[in-house]
Amino acid sequence: GMLVVSEGRVEASPDGTRLSLRVELEPHGRLRLLAPLLGRIMHGRERQNVAAIKARLERGATVNGGDGR
Repeated sequence: GMLVVSEGRVEASPDGTRLSLRVELEPHGRLRLLAPLLGRIMHGRERQNVAAIKARLERGATVNGGDGR
């Protein structure tokens, strides 16, 4: 098995809003041998997820007139 811990934070910044994510993987047993590969896979997926979140939020701001609703 594998323990996965993730944490996200949304904060105001001078340029708008900052989304910070942290993901921790703790593989057990044979999965420990794959830890480097799993880390690269998870990193790539997180980048895709963040890009999708950013695109959706920016589309929403435009569609909704930028009022956040």
